[in-house]
Amino acid sequence: MASSTPRNRRASVRILGPLGLQYVRACLLALAAGVIPHLAGCANGPNSPASASTATSPATSTVNVAGDWNDVAAALEVAIRDQGFAVLSETRGELAHEFELLTIRDEPGSITARRDTTDSASSITLTCRIGAVGDPRREQPLLAAMTKRLKDLAGVDYRPVR
Repeated sequence: MASSTPRNRRASVRILGPLGLQYVRACLLALAAGVIPHLAGCANGPNSPASASTATSPATSTVNVAGDWNDVAAALEVAIRDQGFAVLSETRGELAHEFELLTIRDEPGSITARRDTTDSASSITLTCRIGAVGDPRREQPLLAAMTKRLKDLAGVDYRPVR
């Protein structure tokens, strides 16, 4: 009769599964790229003003564009059309429009348009953030499409979508 004592069994200890190994690799790559210190807010020390802003604000993409303030929502509607975004809510004010977005992958996002009142031309600053920490790869095309549409609509009441 074969004995099943612990010394007769072949022990296999698996510390990380395949997904755990991928997670560790991703963390090490992020650490090497300097992403994790910025997320933790410790890049400049605990008492520096820069560390407070990096700890609380995610990465964003920003662009300035000349356009009509009343065309911001229409430009966003055209810009998100083919890019897999939906507008969940919007807040419109005299100096800022804020749009809460949701991606097709169920990630949060936002676009904020701020009006520059110091400039005689209609200068608008668009700020975009996609995902929890920002994704410039997806933010830039959205901002480019919105910028293009704002330029198309500048000075006219309507223009066909190209």
